[in-house]
Amino acid sequence: MSPVIRGEAWELSLAPQFSESAIADVVYSDGVIYPSYITHIPGIFNTARLPDPDFEFTPWYGYGTNAKRNWYITYKGKATLSGGISDIQILNGIPLRFPIGECYTEGTDVGGGGGSTLDGAVTAGALTVTLASVLDYAVDDFIQIGDYSTNGNKAEVRKITGISGVVLTLNYPLSYGHSTGETCNEVTSPYTHTIVETWELSPIQLSVRNKDTAAVDSILRRYISTKVNRGSFGATEGETLRMNYDDIMSRTMRFKDKTPSSTLTPWYSANISAPTVDYPKTEPYYFSYGQLTAINVHGGSSVGIARVKEFALDVSNGIEPKYYVNDDYFSPNSYTSELVPYELREGKREYTLRLVVDIEDANLFLDLLRQGVYVASPNQVFRGFQIQMVFTRGTNDTITFLTPPTTPDAGGDKMGCLIKTGKIEIVDRPLVDQTLDILMRSLKVTCVDNIPVYP
Repeated sequence: MSPVIRGEAWELSLAPQFSESAIADVVYSDGVIYPSYITHIPGIFNTARLPDPDFEFTPWYGYGTNAKRNWYITYKGKATLSGGISDIQILNGIPLRFPIGECYTEGTDVGGGGGSTLDGAVTAGALTVTLASVLDYAVDDFIQIGDYSTNGNKAEVRKITGISGVVLTLNYPLSYGHSTGETCNEVTSPYTHTIVETWELSPIQLSVRNKDTAAVDSILRRYISTKVNRGSFGATEGETLRMNYDDIMSRTMRFKDKTPSSTLTPWYSANISAPTVDYPKTEPYYFSYGQLTAINVHGGSSVGIARVKEFALDVSNGIEPKYYVNDDYFSPNSYTSELVPYELREGKREYTLRLVVDIEDANLFLDLLRQGVYVASPNQVFRGFQIQMVFTRGTNDTITFLTPPTTPDAGGDKMGCLIKTGKIEIVDRPLVDQTLDILMRSLKVTCVDNIPVYP
């Protein structure tokens, strides 16, 4: 019997692209940047809609003297690459940032460990850094570059794999650029990963391979300059914290099958190879470990909401593919891009939050009727409130959603959450529940765990 491709014989991994601009500036011949580092899985899931290209063709009916009402000729139109990954069991916080923005990592200081500052700027994607000194650093130590909580730098942690004078080799490319003089420090667990909103989302690469029953890599695909247009996070009673990449958009892709062919240029690339995927071994975050708190309500108090049955948070980035008039090709091979998007440009960010709660009293309904107005001496203030949702897996092992990230206040860029609807229906169930649709403005996610390198 000939080999077939099985539905369970696949791998999908992702990583930041480290650099991204116009397609013509992606300088690798196969459009792949750092392929060996595309090692992270977004979590445990069963199915995915991959962003394989959807081609437009325009049929023309003129000149068809022998066509008998059929079109005469057709021409190529633009290509669109979109897909999605649903029902992902979250095993760590790595996949959470891609619908939101950037992630800055800070570790716990190693007393008496290495320290110094950068002696020269570095760019995103760098695998080496030069320090003013390397006193007390050793191979296999973890170094934190930058300090987000103190100076607002884009902090990140990497493992030292080599030392040559004052030059350190790192185990993973840097996700961000850093300036001369930024603080460097030896750190250990626990690590705090802070996910914050940014103007532009981090472009990522997806690597996908399908194996056949002969254990051969039958199809290899890599999706380049990919962004998460719509994402969602949520949990339902009795289940686990999960997320969806509801809509992912790519600018182009590379493809390779086990029968090499040069006729599929520019989509085919003989240089595609499957990375070694890093499979997490941690447990998921169970719904029973969660705690939701409404902050700065009822005169500034914090109120725990004990009987939350469902938590669902959606984010939409309003991404539009742009097909500008341009000389668009991959350098250095100069083959045509087949009318793929020149760039993916973010639009307005929109959040929606939905909670289903078994109610104890009228307080949540009262918050609905307040319309976000709370008493703050000497006047009433239209400010909304703050919501915190914490999932705890163990000691120093949490994921915290906080909206908004700062204390709500009146005025622009300051307001908090507002309950749009919160109906209490007559039901035939033993407990009465209330569905809250909440307008939220901004979000911060904080993950604390023992994983030092978040890409």
